[in-house]
Formats: sequence, structure tokens, C-alpha cells
Amino acid sequence: MTQETFKHLNIRKMVVTLTILFLILLAVAIGSLYFGETSIRISEIFMGDDPSNANRNIFLFYRLPRLLLGIIVGASLSMVGVGFQALLRNPLADPYILGVSGGAAIGGTVAIAFNLDTAIGNSMVLAIAFAGALFATHIVFLLSRRQSRVDPYRLLLVGIVFNLFATSVIMFIKSIVSALKAQEILFWLLGSLAIERMDYTKLLYLAVFFIMGAIILIQMSPALNALSLGEAEANNLGYPVERVKTRIFIASSLIIGAVVSVSGLIGFVGLIIPHAMRLIIGPDHRLLMVASAFAGAAFLMFTDTVTRLLFRVFDTELPVGVLTAFIGGPIFVYLLQRSRKEKL
Repeated sequence: MTQETFKHLNIRKMVVTLTILFLILLAVAIGSLYFGETSIRISEIFMGDDPSNANRNIFLFYRLPRLLLGIIVGASLSMVGVGFQALLRNPLADPYILGVSGGAAIGGTVAIAFNLDTAIGNSMVLAIAFAGALFATHIVFLLSRRQSRVDPYRLLLVGIVFNLFATSVIMFIKSIVSALKAQEILFWLLGSLAIERMDYTKLLYLAVFFIMGAIILIQMSPALNALSLGEAEANNLGYPVERVKTRIFIASSLIIGAVVSVSGLIGFVGLIIPHAMRLIIGPDHRLLMVASAFAGAAFLMFTDTVTRLLFRVFDTELPVGVLTAFIGGPIFVYLLQRSRKEKL
């Protein structure tokens, strides 16, 4: 890639691409609202004011908040994937690889294991998981700095080591709690959008962090273009490289911390969606960032709808993180093999 690659943004291409992705997102959203363990009658949702209206209750307290959660989580994972892949200059980088998710997982596991959500309040799992993510962000960021610079390779290594440490802590906690509590922790860790009667206040909290982080990442898109050319080239173009890397890491970590605290660990979305969109529309982050948000939201809503439909087959609902792993695992192996062939 050269500087000419990112010189001009094709407005027509951007409008057409985002319009197509929005229509796909809209179609998937409508299907997600309608399909599930049971199909609902959209026409009866707003008929009358009967509080026992089953269609309305399912729509307002289950399908709609789950849809909104899926949009936010899918868009968040994809946008952070774009940012981390540019930051590490590695198209196989994943948002969960830098240790932030490990910190959130420890916090959520502790909250569930010791019933803090019941003893203190329903939002304690979210609050403690988010606090764990912030702690992990602080530790990983400090340890990855070398002579006042953020070393991308050191950042990757520290993140991997911290995630291994987090896994050990979680396994220890699971081994000392009851079998029922261990099962609850496992279900949360596998990643799910099936939060019973999702509180719209929690959705608002999540949306605030997503919007704040998304604005920063979108503003950083031109800098990401420069960074993908190399740090020396980015410096020559007038971008403060260290400040750019710091802002990307902190904004991405805040988003991931908030997402994991609500949905648990949903892997591979932040890996395969940015990579797929890069192959389709090119490497320009000014378009790639927003396009990946649309595509990620649609992908996660689609997979979540499939998990609900599979309830009719297995008589239980699979965590959406399991399905994304089934899909993302083979794709990751393919991308890895392709990357190795390109280097040869």
C-alpha cells in the first residue's frame, strides 16, 4: 500500500456500500424480531393496552432489547477489530487478544460466583466486569510501554499472557464453587445475548460507551490509514503516532470492557468481519470502520437468530458465542493459511 491508496475517498462508493449494508442490517433486524423459539404476530403488538398481551411482552422485553444489544455488541466488536488490526498492523488480530476481555471475565466471574448481583444489585456483574476490564487495560498498557512508546509487539505479548493468567484465575474460581454456579459462570463466559428481560438502562449504559468509543475510532480513521503504511510514514504525514496508538487502545478497551460486561465473551466477530470487509471494499479505514460496524451488527444478529431457531431442534438455546466460534474457527484457519502463503 502507498499513500496514494488513501488519497481520495470515493463518495459514491461509500454511499452505495453503506446503503447496501444498511438494507442488509434492516432485513436481518426484521427477521430477528419475528423469528425465535416462537414466532410473534407483529400486527398484534400495539393492539389495545392489555398487559397480558403475549406478543407485546415478548417484543418489548425480549426481542427488541436483544436486537439492540446485538447491534451494539456486533458493531463494537467489529470496529474494535478494525482498530486493533491497524494498531498491530496484523489482519489476524482479534479484539479479545489484548487482555481486556480477560480482565472483564475475571470481574464477571467473581460477581457471579459470590452472588454479588443478588446481594448488592442486578447491575453488579456488569459493573465489576467493567472494572476488571479497566484494570486489565491499565496493567497491559503500562507493561507494553518501552521508553515512553507503546510497542505493538510487546502489547500483543502482554495481552496474551494476561489472558492466560485470567483463564487460570477463572478456572480456580469455577473449581471452588458449586456445580450449578460453575454452569452459570460457563454460560456467561461462552457469550450470549439471552439476558432475561434486558433492562433498557443497561442498554443505555452500553450505548453511551459504544458511541464515545466509536466517535474516537471514526475520527482516528485517517490516522489508521497512515499507521498502516508504517510508523515512519505516519510521522512524516504529521500524525503523532504514540498519541494515536494510545487513543485507539484506550477507546477500544473501553468499548470491549463494556461489551464483555454485558454479553460475555463472543469471539471471532472482531476478526472475520473486518478482514472480510477489507477484502470486499478495500483498506481505507474511513469507509472500512463504518462498514464493519454495519456488517458486524448484521452478522451477530443473524447468528443470534439462528441460535433461537435451533431451540426447536435441541430444546435448549445455544450461546451465540458457540455459534460464532463454529463459523469463525474454520475461517480463521483459512485466513491464517492464506496469510502464510502470501508471505512465501
